[in-house]
Amino acid sequence: MGFLDKAKALGEQAMAKADTALNSIDSSTAGGVSAKQAEPYLRDLGVLAYLEQTGRSPADAGAQRDRCLQAISQIESQTALNLAMTSAAPPPPGQAAAARRARRSRSARRSWWAAACSSTAPRRPS
Repeated sequence: MGFLDKAKALGEQAMAKADTALNSIDSSTAGGVSAKQAEPYLRDLGVLAYLEQTGRSPADAGAQRDRCLQAISQIESQTALNLAMTSAAPPPPGQAAAARRARRSRSARRSWWAAACSSTAPRRPS
């Protein structure tokens, strides 16, 4: 058996192992529960909270909330959920404008410095 035949056999063995590993992953997640399954329920809860806060809650808001909470607790009992807040609070008023002004003044200083340095370069007499 030549070198290339051995390399081909090893490549086929590696492909077979990769296929079995992928099949085992697919079969374990097909019947199992993933954290992504909770996302629609969490979104629905957020929409319900927003609608209630703005005075536009649906007539069956309590039933919808219970349905979402029950589904989320069932999913959470089978897998870990990341329930960390992902949206950031906006900056305090005026802070964004102050940051823009600071950036502008730095760029103005840089352009002034570049102009000053280029104008002081020695020139040849004409």
